[in-house]
Amino acid sequence: MRSRVADIGATVLRYESVIYKNQADEEFKKNSISVVSQILKLQNMRNRKSHKVYNLITVAYKEKHLIEPFTCDDFRKACPGLGEGTYNAFLYKHRLENPGKNTELFKRVAVNKFILLRPFKYNSNIKDKN
Repeated sequence: MRSRVADIGATVLRYESVIYKNQADEEFKKNSISVVSQILKLQNMRNRKSHKVYNLITVAYKEKHLIEPFTCDDFRKACPGLGEGTYNAFLYKHRLENPGKNTELFKRVAVNKFILLRPFKYNSNIKDKN
């Protein structure tokens, strides 16, 4: 199954070929607007993809597969299928007051133990019951 990003990329390539063939055409204007729109959507999806992992964590928390405080190993068990580097770095990289100025999503409460910061970010649609 193709991903939505791949579909948008294929659409952009189709429109680019149309643009080069019909540059003097009125259709060109419509297609070029569509290409810009598709590219903006693709860029927006890439930006959101960076927090795909965060969304997986919040869903695992909601479904009670991940209990706070959680460790990197708990994260690995609750959200299988990600790269090994993700499990080892994501929580630290996005902790409160991280040195890289990355988005702050977690609070480190002890060595290798984290909790999610409230309120949840990125439209995770999860209400905290605590």
